[in-house]
Amino acid sequence: MIGSGKLGDLSDQDQFQDRVDAINAVYRQGERAREALAKSGTALTSEAMCEDAFHRVGADDDAFESNRRTADGKPDTAFGELRKLSFINGCLGRPNQLPATPLPTPSSSR
Repeated sequence: MIGSGKLGDLSDQDQFQDRVDAINAVYRQGERAREALAKSGTALTSEAMCEDAFHRVGADDDAFESNRRTADGKPDTAFGELRKLSFINGCLGRPNQLPATPLPTPSSSR
């Protein structure tokens, strides 16, 4: 990697935006799951029900999440948990307030 700092800054900004986009997308998936099931008479009223919906609609098997790795090459499970929480927030119709987590290091793959 080039050590100029500029390239690393651009990479970090891209990763940040990718993560923000992924969180927002899965939040909207949760909202849509709630709306669709409400139309069929099923109310999602608990975190457990929304977590089940997260798995049933395939939001847990997103290509973006499955390709995220930490600096040591392991799956980025912390980000996966944020995605799940974001889906649950959307599913329950609550604000998407998530705990702060650090960005992966620039050597993380996408």
